[in-house]
Amino acid sequence: MEKDLSNMDSLIEELGCGKFQIILGILIFIIASPGFWSLYFMSFGIYNPGWKCLDNQTTSANDTGLVFGNSTSDYGSDSCERFKACSNIEFNPAAYTIVTEFGLVCEHSWILSVCISIFMAGTVTAFMFVGVLGDKFGRKNTMLAGVFLQIVLNLVSMYSTSWQMFAVTEFFLGFINSFGALAFVLVNEFVPCVWRVRVTSLPTWAVAIVIFSVLAMVFRDWKTLRLISCVTSAVSFGSCFGFQNRHDISLLREK
Repeated sequence: MEKDLSNMDSLIEELGCGKFQIILGILIFIIASPGFWSLYFMSFGIYNPGWKCLDNQTTSANDTGLVFGNSTSDYGSDSCERFKACSNIEFNPAAYTIVTEFGLVCEHSWILSVCISIFMAGTVTAFMFVGVLGDKFGRKNTMLAGVFLQIVLNLVSMYSTSWQMFAVTEFFLGFINSFGALAFVLVNEFVPCVWRVRVTSLPTWAVAIVIFSVLAMVFRDWKTLRLISCVTSAVSFGSCFGFQNRHDISLLREK
């Protein structure tokens, strides 16, 4: 019996998976990775590498080992009373995080949890709109807008002058992070039904987090991690032009 290839579903089922789907999957992974990194960024950002008081060149008596080091140092986690009394605080340069950038320790440590909550609030808010935007403007166009905004927001975050400014960028980064869900919907539209479960079960999330963990261990600088996200987003922004919306292809076939 001759198969009806007049619609996209029948055509994709007949062609199966090939180089196009593999390339598309790689591009989607590149597009989604910065979003995964944004989600796990604060796992590094909230790390306190330790500090010491330089008043009279005194050091802490309660020294602690560094997570990123192989030996102990004179950077400890003194009591908050000593932190308040010290006029010359030096954070351990072994890691440059949000804590060291804005001095979020002791009575300011609660701000770290607030920043995480603000990011998640942005993510939850976006889920109410991202599907509608994808259907109305096309998944590709929506992803292009999301990737572009992700580049801008990461750059703004890098140059935050206060924790309040950083928290605002976290909300919008959380909002844009949800746009990555469209990428997985898009790749599933171009694979046969039997392959869709296999594609969605690929450990893309886990691989992206492993890459982020390695980058954090190597660079130990939150601004460098943001910059890497910007570069990756820029690469993925260009890759978005390499494929079309399934709906657009269907319209071309009809014409």
